[in-house]
Amino acid sequence: MLPRAALLLLVLSSAPLGAHQQKAALTTVRYNPRSDEVEIAHRFALHDAEHAAPEVTGGDPVLRSDMARQWAFARYVHEAFRLTDDSGAVLPKDLVGVEVDGSLLWIYETLPGEAGARIARIRHEALLALWPSQENWVNVVDAEGVRTLILRREAPEQALASAPNRPLPQ
Repeated sequence: MLPRAALLLLVLSSAPLGAHQQKAALTTVRYNPRSDEVEIAHRFALHDAEHAAPEVTGGDPVLRSDMARQWAFARYVHEAFRLTDDSGAVLPKDLVGVEVDGSLLWIYETLPGEAGARIARIRHEALLALWPSQENWVNVVDAEGVRTLILRREAPEQALASAPNRPLPQ
């Protein structure tokens, strides 16, 4: 029989093996009155993006030091994230930037302010096909505060009660 200290050490050392890293991305959608644009910032754990890169970009998983791969991943996210109006028409976003900041991969998009006023639904399918536990959190920030949508494989799209086209309170 193992001494209690050895048994405790064995249990504690095996805990990380059973640990599960949450697969989640965070997107913020915010109207900027100075530019009259809706700014969209996607944040992915670089580790998750690199594990997904061979599947979604068809190439090398190294994103940290490869700007071409970062842009390939950004284009994938740009296509996977859709904003639609009441009629179901996709609103025209521009992919404007991508960067690695420490352990995070950031992707930036914009939408003209007048189109932002028509956002009725948000769909975010990035990485949902790869990992059943993936969650894409979307924070919509406006004068009403922050509204969070949690999009999953079984429900990748949700309605937005009101569009983020009002300035933030001062």
